[in-house]
Amino acid sequence: MSGDSQPRAQAVGRNRRLAVGVVGLAMAAFIALLASGTVASHQPRAIVGDPVPDTVVETLGGDAFTLADLRGDAVIVNVWNSWCGPCRQEAPVLERFHDRHADDEDFTMVGLVHDDTRSAVEDWVTRRGVPWLIVLDPDRRLALDLAVISQPETYAIDASGRIVAKHYGEVTVAQLEELLAAARGSTDVRGDA
Repeated sequence: MSGDSQPRAQAVGRNRRLAVGVVGLAMAAFIALLASGTVASHQPRAIVGDPVPDTVVETLGGDAFTLADLRGDAVIVNVWNSWCGPCRQEAPVLERFHDRHADDEDFTMVGLVHDDTRSAVEDWVTRRGVPWLIVLDPDRRLALDLAVISQPETYAIDASGRIVAKHYGEVTVAQLEELLAAARGSTDVRGDA
């Protein structure tokens, strides 16, 4: 062994011990995070047949809101963003559908926005004249609790507060009518309506 290899071997050994220590600390931090419930509380959980999550979000007007607040109504929840191309294409369909049912006493429509800025949402809602309830989910807590995969995505919730159907992607007025019928208990539309 040359005189140079012993210090190099010692340096490699120190680097390995340091790497093992860093990995150990990272694992301990992750375990502590799991134990605190921070990670576990945001696991997707909602599926068809489950009650709506009690996650608190904020309306565009600044009020606290949960989907459970709407018990007693047939509810359609549409997940969207102002920058989402398919969401923009779907907007006229949602407007026609809402106009058909705006006077129905047992009907509420909710636009759930995540991954967007308040100012962009306010601008979109103002320009389009969106009349239904808009809620903001900047931390994606409700979106995660609903197991939202993407946007647009639409959920039907019955009067007891159970998710009775969901649809991935853009919807047609006919599909929205099917979702509303499911929310009203007229049919059993499961999975991707």
